[in-house]
Amino acid sequence: MPDYNDTRLTPPDRPSRPVQVRAGSVAVRETPLPDARLSTEALFGEILDVFEEQHGFALVQCQRDRYVGWVALAGLAERLLAPTHRITRPHTHAYAAPDLKSPPQLTLSLGGRVSVIAEEGDWRQCQDAGWGHQRHLA
Repeated sequence: MPDYNDTRLTPPDRPSRPVQVRAGSVAVRETPLPDARLSTEALFGEILDVFEEQHGFALVQCQRDRYVGWVALAGLAERLLAPTHRITRPHTHAYAAPDLKSPPQLTLSLGGRVSVIAEEGDWRQCQDAGWGHQRHLA
């Protein structure tokens, strides 16, 4: 895949715009098709630079690891949140309420970035995700 930091590949008339992953994770694919080969995954809270859109997909470059590929637009948000914490377990859930028995809203993966906006006991409310247990955040 090309390196979109190379100005020869990113002409000035096609600037990028930043977006943020709002799904638990999004597949970064080689072509803009749902069954295309997977290059990597971008996790909740990661910032991606969008260069182009086609048929519900965006051509992006991940700011963290510089991977380039196509991501479904449904898992992205234009509004950027400032992360305050990261996920420290291989997988954890964000729940609808600060209660283990409430419905899970998202599955979050190790290294995902969240913005904590409230606390209730051992629970932390993560903006646009749900409630996560403090032991799973750092």
